[in-house]
Amino acid sequence: MKILFISYYFAPANAVASIRTTKIVKYLEKNGFIVDVICGKFPIKDEILERDIEGKRNIFYIDGFKFIENLRKYKRETSQKSPKLNWKSFILKVSNKILGKIFGLEKYFIIEILNSYFFFQNAKKLKININQYDFIISSFGPVGSLLLANYYKKKNPKVKYILDLRDPIIPEYINSGILKFFLKRFEKKTFNLLDYAVVVSEGLKEYLIDNGFKKGISVITNGYDLEDISFVDEKFLKEIEKNNSDKITFCYTGTLYEGKQDISKLFLALKQLINEGKIQENKISIYYAGKDEDIFLNTAKIYNLDNISKSYGFLPRKKSLALQAGSDILVLATWNTNKEKGVLTGKLFEYMMFKKPILALVSGNKKAEIDQILKNLTLSLVYYNEHDDIKNLKDYILKVYNIKILQDQILTEYNEAINEYNYRNIVKKYTRILEDIKNLS
Repeated sequence: MKILFISYYFAPANAVASIRTTKIVKYLEKNGFIVDVICGKFPIKDEILERDIEGKRNIFYIDGFKFIENLRKYKRETSQKSPKLNWKSFILKVSNKILGKIFGLEKYFIIEILNSYFFFQNAKKLKININQYDFIISSFGPVGSLLLANYYKKKNPKVKYILDLRDPIIPEYINSGILKFFLKRFEKKTFNLLDYAVVVSEGLKEYLIDNGFKKGISVITNGYDLEDISFVDEKFLKEIEKNNSDKITFCYTGTLYEGKQDISKLFLALKQLINEGKIQENKISIYYAGKDEDIFLNTAKIYNLDNISKSYGFLPRKKSLALQAGSDILVLATWNTNKEKGVLTGKLFEYMMFKKPILALVSGNKKAEIDQILKNLTLSLVYYNEHDDIKNLKDYILKVYNIKILQDQILTEYNEAINEYNYRNIVKKYTRILEDIKNLS
């Protein structure tokens, strides 16, 4: 069977969203499918994902809006070194503030729409014979991937069209009535064209049903690829382990969306424990790697813990994996609201690969989907920022502190259920879905 896979994010782009799409294609091909890919072109590459597509020729890289892509490149490059005040950084800061004042959090979505529309228009110029394919799989977001998939589905209504949904098509933070109106129309048209949907969480399945999707839906989560461990930067790992030999280390890698991913309670709990004399400040380290180091460092400063906090900025993925491998507690922040349920960041599953305790800080409502996933891991904790007593978080930190510092034991997690999230096994589920759809047609 032959598949046209459309995703703006794909290898070797150094973006979290590229991991899922690349791994799906990698293992679909290992299972005998022929997969052609149309994706965005990114200037910054992930060496590990680059290996996943080594020798693969049928990938079509398409430009988006050059101005936006150049700004992204500059922002990532400056996060990897000490920021210098120049005209570029000045324009970037001023533009962010102006756009934030006008559009709020919607600025990110509007920029994505603009960029992905250019991607869609440029991709239409490809000479693709859509009649040669059995399936179109389109990964959302951004909207450009769906615009292109919709375009090809209309050209050949017989091809089976599957949506791979990572995020709601209409995010909760969209307040503009005009934007909501057009997104709702676009969503409805897309639903009418689709034959099937695969979503990364039960919350997104509920989102589709609530918004009128009446076709088949399967939940296939994100996962991890054990082959990635072989690419860990060993030199950097030894450096991390050497620095952490007599400390307990907390590590956060990835984005920190303002107002949604709140890590302040970790700093609050640590500060209170230090003030109470229950833990020693010089026995704690908090690491961050990602593009939002300003948020991380400002939070650390508020609680006067900037002396034990370190940001590495935006790291190549092999170094990011080394940072995770060399740390003790892997921290992630997510949210759970009435409109956005089941937000399961891809980092959760990448963390699982290292079999270390995971501390999940959840904003919004209780009963988050992540709770069900982590409940069997004895040293992991799901903490609800607005609901749980800070004592619960302090007790957890004190417990893991005593195991590492006082008892000198390695903090580890293992549960055979983790194997379910190996991409090799995840894509077997995808394969069965495709075969079932093909047999029914």
